[in-house]
Amino acid sequence: MNPDTFLGALVGNLPVVLIFVVVIGIIMTVFNVMIIAKQPFIVCLMAFLKTFIPLYVVCLIVAMIFAPIALKAAMAADKK
Repeated sequence: MNPDTFLGALVGNLPVVLIFVVVIGIIMTVFNVMIIAKQPFIVCLMAFLKTFIPLYVVCLIVAMIFAPIALKAAMAADKK
């Protein structure tokens, strides 16, 4: 798939965003629910599952906006 097309960029960003959301989502949820609110693990798990989809959508939108900008900056820096 061509990464210059919308579909190619979308498919290329899906696994990256998935890894990012899982790592950041778990860290943030454990910190907020278990450490600050002192709730049990099951509450933490439910909070992670409830926030996974919204966090994934937001991260995917941000990745789709900034990935081409970062790619152009990397190509410009490589040519120098």
